[in-house]
Amino acid sequence: MQIDAIIQARIGSSRLRGKVLKKINGFSVLKFLLNQLDYSKLLNHLDIKPSEFLMIGNSLKSDVLPLVNISAHAIHVPFHTTWAHEQVTEQDTNGKTYKTISSLRDVIKLLD
Repeated sequence: MQIDAIIQARIGSSRLRGKVLKKINGFSVLKFLLNQLDYSKLLNHLDIKPSEFLMIGNSLKSDVLPLVNISAHAIHVPFHTTWAHEQVTEQDTNGKTYKTISSLRDVIKLLD
């Protein structure tokens, strides 16, 4: 699998900790960005086919399922807690194809 783009959303920035979670008009910076450009438009803008894109994230609702719904690849790395607004039901994930791993170290094994 070839990786053409990575959307980095670290919260551990040394200059502005948690910057992707800072609020703009009531939305986190990351959510604001994704509301402005949905994943389909973003991939189209980058000239990347969804079938050639891989999202790795810790939220089924925000990271994984939106990409799976446009036929992209996704890997879920669960965090020990999930915010209430990020909860999904079994019905939400039923029939959806994505991988779940316990650590980012496991990504390399999946890409081989």
